[in-house]
Amino acid sequence: MILSSKSEWFIFDSPIGEPNEKWNTNDSYHIERIERFDKSIVWFGCSINWKKEHNGEWQILTTNLDAKPLDKYLPEIIYGSDRTIWVDCEKPIYEKEYEKYYKNIKL
Repeated sequence: MILSSKSEWFIFDSPIGEPNEKWNTNDSYHIERIERFDKSIVWFGCSINWKKEHNGEWQILTTNLDAKPLDKYLPEIIYGSDRTIWVDCEKPIYEKEYEKYYKNIKL
């Protein structure tokens, strides 16, 4: 048997890594962390996703504002797969909190 991935869910008081997310302060914020067998990591937030590649670099999924609408659908505005792109970023705060949490457990 081979473990292909591990999924964990975490609860925060608010979306600390998603500052533009409108949030009802009466609700808790749930976020999922998936670690794959190849050690790549993905965090699935409400409006933002982050991933850590094999080379250890972090990326955030964002909107490519330079993407052009597909001509065949004009005058409707429909974009192709180049509308969303992964862009390099620093380690997300959720991963920092995760590392701090597990470091404290192992003490």
